[in-house]
This record gives sequence, structure tokens and C-alpha cells, in this order.
Amino acid sequence: MGIPQSPTPLILRFRTAAILCALFVIIGAVISGADASHGLGKLMGVFVDSSPLQEIQIGELFALSGPQRLFLWSGITIGAGVFFSRPVMTTISKGIVPIGPLGGWL
Repeated sequence: MGIPQSPTPLILRFRTAAILCALFVIIGAVISGADASHGLGKLMGVFVDSSPLQEIQIGELFALSGPQRLFLWSGITIGAGVFFSRPVMTTISKGIVPIGPLGGWL
């Protein structure tokens, strides 16, 4: 008799679990990004008709219409807001609850 062996080695099960966790985090991030872009489209879509931005030509192959520029600028400002608000968020949240990136996303 002897010690029964597991059908798969422990390291293989750990590797599979780690890959599955990483896959779920990546899928969740993609879904969150898709939801955020959908929300941005719904928010900025009402301003498309009243946008004073004109089409600009960049080189011979690239042009940005007024609505495209509107969405580009709104995305840039949201990204800048997220980037520059990080120090404020981390200062306010200190000492309340320790939380990591995955816990913050959930």
C-alpha cells in the first residue's frame, strides 16, 4: 500500500488555477472597458449635433470629424482625470480599509 498519489501533481493544479484567475481578471477588465466606452458614448452622444468642432485633416490619409474629435477629447479628459486623481484617492483611502487592485475592481 503506500500513500495514494493525486491524479495530477500539485504544481500543475496551481498553474491551472493561476491561469484561470488571470484569464478571469483579463476578461473582467475587457468587459469593464467595454462598459465604460458604452457609457461614454451614451453620455457624449447627445452633444454630437451641437458640437462646434469642424473636421480637421492630418496629412493626406487621416481626418478627424467633429464628433470623432469630441469623443477623443472626452476620452483624453477622462483619462487625465483618472491619472491625476490617483494621489487624492490613495490619500483619502489610507487607514480606512486595506484594499488591493483586484479588490478595488470588484
